[in-house]
Amino acid sequence: MRTTLARAARPATLAALCIFTFNAHADQVPPALQKSLAPYSIKDATIEGGALKITVNRSTVTRAIYSNIVTMGACSPLWGDQKKAWGSASISRVEVRNAIGAQGFAFQGGRKECHELGQASGVEASKQYLAAHTLVCIAGAECRERRPGEVIAGDE
Repeated sequence: MRTTLARAARPATLAALCIFTFNAHADQVPPALQKSLAPYSIKDATIEGGALKITVNRSTVTRAIYSNIVTMGACSPLWGDQKKAWGSASISRVEVRNAIGAQGFAFQGGRKECHELGQASGVEASKQYLAAHTLVCIAGAECRERRPGEVIAGDE
């Protein structure tokens, strides 16, 4: 009887350990950052391995959506109260992916790069700075540099 009970409890114990292990690698998004991301139809936002991973409720992430989320949602809070905005979170990349995680863009940078983006003078300078720090995210793979001449979903 004891052996049967122990065997029956194994799947539940294993599931609980897997959930705990998975959640141990994802950090909580600071409240001020959650608030600044709220207007952008965010499905999910986590911090994993130094990356702020944002999933939006859209089939395609356009460059305009990506630009707005990075500039106004993720970076602009740092232009005010830097300690409150991101808290103690260590972020070195901001990924914005579609609802299924198969397409999107990533801003390669953290606090320093967000500050530099805020210092860019004019819309064109901001666009150029953002483009120089942008990676493409395709089919759930790691985000990577854009290949010469490559056009992906979301390009306008």
